[in-house]
Amino acid sequence: MKKILPFYKVACLLAITNSMIGCCKKNDAVFDKPTAVLYKIRPTHGQYDTEVTIYGNYFNTLTGADIKFNGMEASITGVTDSTVTVKVPKGAGSGNVTLTANGITLTGPVFEYDYKVTVSNVAGPANGRGGYVNGSGAVVRFNGLYGLAIDSNDNVYVSESRNHCIRKMDVQGNVTLFAGIPQSLGYKDAADGKQARFNAPQGLCVDRNNDLFLVDPGNYRVRKITPDGAVTTIAGNGLGGWTDHVDALHAEFHPGPYCTTDTGGNVYVSNNNCSIRKIVPGGGVSTLVGAANEIGFRDAYGGEARFSIPLGIACNNAGELLVVDSRNSRIRKVNSSFAVSTFSGTGLELSADATRPLLASFAISGPVTFDKKGNLLIGETYTGHLRMITPAGRVVTLTKGGANGVTDGNGSVARFGNIVSIGVNSKNEVFIADAFNCIRKVIIE
Repeated sequence: MKKILPFYKVACLLAITNSMIGCCKKNDAVFDKPTAVLYKIRPTHGQYDTEVTIYGNYFNTLTGADIKFNGMEASITGVTDSTVTVKVPKGAGSGNVTLTANGITLTGPVFEYDYKVTVSNVAGPANGRGGYVNGSGAVVRFNGLYGLAIDSNDNVYVSESRNHCIRKMDVQGNVTLFAGIPQSLGYKDAADGKQARFNAPQGLCVDRNNDLFLVDPGNYRVRKITPDGAVTTIAGNGLGGWTDHVDALHAEFHPGPYCTTDTGGNVYVSNNNCSIRKIVPGGGVSTLVGAANEIGFRDAYGGEARFSIPLGIACNNAGELLVVDSRNSRIRKVNSSFAVSTFSGTGLELSADATRPLLASFAISGPVTFDKKGNLLIGETYTGHLRMITPAGRVVTLTKGGANGVTDGNGSVARFGNIVSIGVNSKNEVFIADAFNCIRKVIIE
């Protein structure tokens, strides 16, 4: 690992080793007069392609210097004796500016990266009008949009709690029926998914085999839909309750609105009784953390932990679960040993960003998911804010336009009706199921 030294130590070291450095190699950073010092940067924040000036001494002695923003290489546009001008690389995120030469790295101040966010409506009307119409763009009608999941082919699936069906939007934006009988509730498994029936379907998630899993709260069950549309029940006996069982089909369920999967194919469901349940396909159902109907806030192991209305749930690459603890206004983490800790949030019910996750605050939130860069995306259902926690722990607000409306545009003006589910495709494009019966697309750069 490359050792990074403070400026004053590097300056001294460079002066001492002046006579030891004399050769130049193309594309390597080398000091002919190794007394370069980095003092400051201006501006200290901006979007990608912002021109930033780095101030210091003896920069004109550098050839092939390597300058990075938060570890991402920047392009140099100009060099003088006391300044270097660079362009901020796209997607860099916030972090230190570094300048490397001859194996030594000068670490500069933190550059605060301002994300460029663009929101557009890709299916459904902007007025919230419900119905059932297939097609593309604004002619599409949904009713009761809730769950959203994206498969490895970038097809988007949504559940409709009032149309009692699952629909599919392909990469061209065409919306078609995938499973269920539109506007007809009930309970029926079927090899032909269009003959299956659901009762107010909500949360959707997808595994690495592109199997969909569906929270079917009206039937007190969790359902599975294969890529070819076959619908089966994987958990729940149809009775509302909290009883675990070694046979998942004999367990009782009162499922909450969200679910997720891990790399082993296990399904996790947030429960209205303030617990998280685990379903092993072909196996049993167990209560992973929390306790039935025990509302509270406590970081602890397994059944000793307490939640207050857990909602959105996501699994990271390490197999840890991140859970939106909505009434506690926090994001909780469950590790592989079933230890529950607070990942982010002060417990205050408001939207406030911070450079460290435990200093940030959240309004009542619902959905959560990871993007392809390891950022955790959180939807604040009633404020209409899309929030993000970076891998470095910074909490930022991406959209600030508010709720109770559908307005496209940049992050400062875009509005959502209510953010109820979030998914990310292979291109790191974000799709949101908006309670105003439309699917929104968010580009974060």
